[in-house]
Amino acid sequence: MVDVELGSDEKLVRKIERIIISGVRHEVTLTDKRLIIAESESGKVRRNAEYPQVLVAILGTNRLREPEISITFT
Repeated sequence: MVDVELGSDEKLVRKIERIIISGVRHEVTLTDKRLIIAESESGKVRRNAEYPQVLVAILGTNRLREPEISITFT
């Protein structure tokens, strides 16, 4: 499990532990202010974005009928 430092005025909303990005397992942490994507093995943060930086989020399914999400950031 990846430990993410939260600001003193920030609240954890949800942590999702089984996300695959380019074949690598990641964890997504949602707070009331930002979205944080980190590699599960190394803990390396790949994206730390405040919600105004998220332009588009599209939900769908892949050809194996697994859920997927496409997120575009500024």
